Amino acid sequence: MKNLVTMGLVLAGIITGCGDATLVEQQPEGDVELSTAELALGAWSKPFHGVAYLQRTRSSPNQRINAAKVNLKAVGVSLKATNQVGRRQTTSGFAKGQDRLPALAINGDFFDYDDYNVWGLAAGSLGRWSGCGDAPGLCAEDAAKGTLAFSSNRVGGERVELSNQEDVVRYDPSWMNGVISGWPMIVKNGAVTSYPRMTSEHCTARHPRTAVGLTADGKHLLVVTVDGRHSAAAGMTCQELARELISLGAVRALSLDGGGSTTMWVRGRGRVSNSGGDERVVGNHLAIFAEDSGRIGKLSGTVHVRGFPARVIEGANVELVNEALDTTGPGGRYGFRVPQGLYRVRVSAAGFTPRVVEVRVRDDETTDADLWLEARNDNDDDGWPNGRDNCPDVANGGQADEDGDGRGNLCDGDDDNDGVPDVDDNCRKLANTRQLDEDLDGFGNACDAFDDDPTRH
Repeated sequence: MKNLVTMGLVLAGIITGCGDATLVEQQPEGDVELSTAELALGAWSKPFHGVAYLQRTRSSPNQRINAAKVNLKAVGVSLKATNQVGRRQTTSGFAKGQDRLPALAINGDFFDYDDYNVWGLAAGSLGRWSGCGDAPGLCAEDAAKGTLAFSSNRVGGERVELSNQEDVVRYDPSWMNGVISGWPMIVKNGAVTSYPRMTSEHCTARHPRTAVGLTADGKHLLVVTVDGRHSAAAGMTCQELARELISLGAVRALSLDGGGSTTMWVRGRGRVSNSGGDERVVGNHLAIFAEDSGRIGKLSGTVHVRGFPARVIEGANVELVNEALDTTGPGGRYGFRVPQGLYRVRVSAAGFTPRVVEVRVRDDETTDADLWLEARNDNDDDGWPNGRDNCPDVANGGQADEDGDGRGNLCDGDDDNDGVPDVDDNCRKLANTRQLDEDLDGFGNACDAFDDDPTRH
């Protein structure tokens, strides 16, 4: 392995290395060093210990960039890549499926849609991926891809290495706890590269992009996504992406899968990048773990039907306009962790009229904001739009559906879905096709606790 920007971390002492690898001692620090040039790029926030985050826009052409600078020496910072059994997930799904939520996550390598195996060398905590990409059985350990490899074993000494694409990188289980790959290498020795791929159509057209980079001292990992394919963001060429990474301090940077795959997810903000459509299921991902900094505020609440706070709406989109997006889950809840300020919050869901409200968030406080939506078309005036109402012509605000057949109880003539109409069913709430009733008391055996005593049921 040659020409590597390498980061070595140990709890105490200094590890000696070989070749041109640079290994440094870990310090009990967590702040992210930002140069004057970097500070001039926009308003950085530090939502996590050891992580600085920047979201900025440009015009001519319209550009929207999300960037994170990660202090690899900060206590509590660690990296994780997808195991092969965990492929075929969205980036948000990968992040939310971890035992603890990462600070942020991005999409990884290019992949095959047939089986979602990736094209380059890949590894997770369970080891190297096998049978993937363009070199089955070798996981594409070839000279066409650059790789980001890392160790999560702090006791043994943590390393982060970003290789050139001409290097043949072999999986080394003695220290590699995670590997993702990509192409082309866009920055080398602090300058835009001249690899043939840089002049291909893939690179010369503007698209959404994802990239990683390292600073000269190997101390900071840079993670960047560029929005595209919509009116507010044109995307970037590979050359433009390279210059973006250089402006952030990268001396080496690697382009990952882009286009519709480009995604960045940030804890407390949700999906902050927009590649012009719904979030794509991808092959693998990179997660960065870090603790909260304690210098930001929380915004959380539920989305519910107007006039009925208990009728919560799952699957509603809550967007901090031009900032972040979350989707409500069970209980209709959403949540963000963001710097203090006044935010325009847009809430929407299928069948409901979208609305925008303003909410002020303060540092180190939780702001509760329950949001309501009003149905566009609601024949029975129960608050649920016809398209989401399991009984659109009979008011049933609770949406009870005991047999789970998609028809609400109030308009379902067979509540237990056993083929026997409710009017003839001796046990309407439990399926009992044969209508057995041993004590002939009119209550079927399936719901009669005393089926041998006609006086009790």
